[in-house]
Amino acid sequence: RAREQADDLRHQLDGRERRLAQVEGDLAALLAAGGTDDAEEFRRRARQNEERLELERRQGEHRRNLERLSGPGDRFQAFTKDLADADPDNLRADDASLAVQQTELQENRNALNQVLGETRGELARLTSEEESSALRIHRHTLLEQLQEHSREWARLTIAEELLNRTRRKFEQERQPDVIRHAQAFFSSVTGGRYQQLYAPIGEQSITVTDANGSGKKPSELSRGTREQLYLALRFGLIRGADEHAERLPVVVDEALVNFDTERACLAAEAFGRLAETNQVLVFTCHASTADMFAKHAAAEVVDIG
Repeated sequence: RAREQADDLRHQLDGRERRLAQVEGDLAALLAAGGTDDAEEFRRRARQNEERLELERRQGEHRRNLERLSGPGDRFQAFTKDLADADPDNLRADDASLAVQQTELQENRNALNQVLGETRGELARLTSEEESSALRIHRHTLLEQLQEHSREWARLTIAEELLNRTRRKFEQERQPDVIRHAQAFFSSVTGGRYQQLYAPIGEQSITVTDANGSGKKPSELSRGTREQLYLALRFGLIRGADEHAERLPVVVDEALVNFDTERACLAAEAFGRLAETNQVLVFTCHASTADMFAKHAAAEVVDIG
């Protein structure tokens, strides 16, 4: 096997050396295309080329902007000629004069718009007295309907809250015996992290409540916690069956295989409490699991090997 691995490694090395030679050849060709054999010089020329392209792009953009202002063709040529022959001081003076004229025109426009708005408002008031009266009546009717709907909404909201509270109280206090027994075991095997376990009315699911009062579905739990939940439900089934029939022995095989050490210890203690009412037989091929049951569940270890 070592020789086979050595052959494979040699093949891989040969392939990578060929790849390296190919890459070096590509690099040399790339540098030659750039007119140099030095990588740093090639990068410098590439940066210069990028700067040239950027300057050409900006030049083209400025030219298009100027063409939009002056018009294409001959008008653009005449505009650029006039711009080249113009005096910057005269252009600044013209610009300042035009800015003053623009300000005066804007003020006149605002004044005219104000007069126009006042005139339109007066016309609307004179021509819509009857319509305004009808709209006020309609508005008053809508307000009365809104008040009635708000009172109905308040009644329905209070009724919904009372129904929800009643449902939560029933779910907390009137759970089946299986869930009630499973809740005690689940709280124990999780070290008190989950205090409540219940089946919501009308749903084919289980909900657990953590110490902060937050409800979670089994799919929202970690794998280890889900395993603890399923184990607690089995305990609940056993205790529930014991209340209506003869108590039977409980036989399990490698019950703690999916638990970490902390969860396994808590589960072993839960098996010890179950052994107070039922005979429990635990099969395992792991000496550590047997020791854990002996320590935390006071179990008798029998070697059947």
